[in-house]
Amino acid sequence: MGMIAKIMDKLGVKPKKTTKKIEKKPVKLAAKKTTKTVKKPAKKSTIPEHIQDQIILRVDKFNKKKMSRRSEKYYADMKGKFIYLMFAMGGGRFDPICRLKYTGDLENMDFAIYKYSVEKYDPNEWCFPGEEYVDGTLEGAMRAGIEAYL
Repeated sequence: MGMIAKIMDKLGVKPKKTTKKIEKKPVKLAAKKTTKTVKKPAKKSTIPEHIQDQIILRVDKFNKKKMSRRSEKYYADMKGKFIYLMFAMGGGRFDPICRLKYTGDLENMDFAIYKYSVEKYDPNEWCFPGEEYVDGTLEGAMRAGIEAYL
């Protein structure tokens, strides 16, 4: 028996029985003539800042070691849990190469190559020059990108 029920029992008050169901009512939006249930937005997982710093350092190191004689350089753009690797072509142009999904480990990330034919990243495409370099690391993805697109 709950606390309120005990007090009511001591006072000799009998609770009223109700058969009324409580229903969730949708929120009415004034601007539109429709109703909409308001939901909390899902929290986006992001790459921790200290990991982002490591990513930038590793891309810079790769550029100095493997791309020193080329005009193209790798550039990493991080959004949410994704690392987008692009070639910085000069003149402010960036060409997408591949995308890595950060899984909590920089040595074991999910890879997706950019397919220019459909202008999308494809995690299921594994038949391209350089696919043998894909090993879950930034460096493997960048080596694969050089073979695939340069």
